[in-house]
Amino acid sequence: MVTGKGRSKASMDNQPAKKKLVRKYRSQEEDLKWASRGLVGTVINGESMSLIQSRVEDVGFNDINIIPLGVDKVFIHSLSGMDVSDTVWKEKQFFDLLFSRIICWDKAVLPFQRGAWLRVYGISIHAWNEIFSNCVS
Repeated sequence: MVTGKGRSKASMDNQPAKKKLVRKYRSQEEDLKWASRGLVGTVINGESMSLIQSRVEDVGFNDINIIPLGVDKVFIHSLSGMDVSDTVWKEKQFFDLLFSRIICWDKAVLPFQRGAWLRVYGISIHAWNEIFSNCVS
């Protein structure tokens, strides 16, 4: 017997069943301790990560590193491994200029969006608006 795609039913029956692969990753205790000493910030106005890092270093916080998490979320941590929250809370007025919200890191805090770069051809620059704010011709 031949099926619609030209393969016999017997050859289809001999195919091994496809296994569904599920990736499971369990964080190591050391990684969780490292992350728990950091904070998650929501960037104001879509500022670039390099600009935010430069502003933080210009003020004298050379020990603080900013890691992008996706879209408008960043992970703020100390390069020396110290808890960064004391520094950020003491200088809250400065960090409020960069971040609309700063919270303690938690495993459940995940960005619900991801940014992506696209090269768009044939769209006039006149089509630019806030929705297309990252499209450049």
